[in-house]
Amino acid sequence: MTISWRLALWIIPIGLAIWIGITLLDWQEQLRSGIAQRQQVAVTAIAIASAPTATIAPPSADYDLEQVDAMVQAGDLGGALLRLERVSELHPNDVRIYLAWTKALIIWGNAPMALEKARRAAEIAPDSADALALVCLAQDWNNRYQEALKFCEQALQIDPNNALAHASLAETLADLGRGEEALAAGKKAIELLPEGADSHRAYGYALEALARFRDAEKAYQRAVELQPGSLHYRITLARLYRRTGDEDKSLQELEQLAEQFPANPQPFYEIGLVHYHAKRYDQAIAYFEEAAQLDPDRAASYVRLGWSHYLKASYEPAVDAFERATALDPERADAWTGLGWAYFELRKRPEARDAFDRALELEPGNGEALRGIATLGG
Repeated sequence: MTISWRLALWIIPIGLAIWIGITLLDWQEQLRSGIAQRQQVAVTAIAIASAPTATIAPPSADYDLEQVDAMVQAGDLGGALLRLERVSELHPNDVRIYLAWTKALIIWGNAPMALEKARRAAEIAPDSADALALVCLAQDWNNRYQEALKFCEQALQIDPNNALAHASLAETLADLGRGEEALAAGKKAIELLPEGADSHRAYGYALEALARFRDAEKAYQRAVELQPGSLHYRITLARLYRRTGDEDKSLQELEQLAEQFPANPQPFYEIGLVHYHAKRYDQAIAYFEEAAQLDPDRAASYVRLGWSHYLKASYEPAVDAFERATALDPERADAWTGLGWAYFELRKRPEARDAFDRALELEPGNGEALRGIATLGG
């Protein structure tokens, strides 16, 4: 064997040993690195788990309020009310939610609940002219005109140029029989917000109080033009047609609304009123019952239902309807007077007197209650 072969046999084992050693060192380094990384991950995980949990704020109510406004404009009041209830749970102190809620409930026709939400808005933001203006409007829709007037005046003290406050004041003054003052307030609302449908509606309401029916119709039509999808202003126009004796035109408009908004109680209630004033009590009862089914918490439907039964001499169903109304809205005097007369016809004199007394507590000058007490013998 030559020297070169002997040298090769000596070098190869040495090279192999060196390669194995380097490989083992590299493997050990990777192992140490992996352990360190895993330790760092574990430390990080422990730190995250040990850190105090941050409170995640709910998303802004802006999007929901935009959707509510779109729903109201489209006449989907039921959807709007459900959405407002949901968003109020996420943002219980956002005054904008309660302002929108009050407006939707007024259009829906649930005045007592509208007043509740308006009061909540004023509680959250006592210096908000909009909140106080809506308390005024809700009080007015609950037939509490003097209380309404106080809140409108407070709103205007805070912001003399608040269009909503002037519009609410116009409605309240009209209901108080102060037509010229109402007209001035309605004009001011339009001056401040010429593209506001509520401004034109309030102005029309003042004109209607002054028996200027043609001018009132134009004002209401302008409100409809500004918000053509809203049933609120169309119903106001239909009421004017009924009041001025155009029953066919009123029914035509209301029946279209009932078909267009079958889940909304207001068109059915208004159709019932048309039949009620025409002394078609069976038809009136059917529509008032439909309105009550669509909104079981609406006292107005039960009051009219009670009077319809009463005028048909169906006194026991009348008592049932009036009792339901007084349970829903204990401060509604016309429900108590109706209950008193229904009890009187059923010869339940003590119950009748109690009902008349309750009506007089709420409205000391209530003519029907005074007549009931006189009929009972003082």
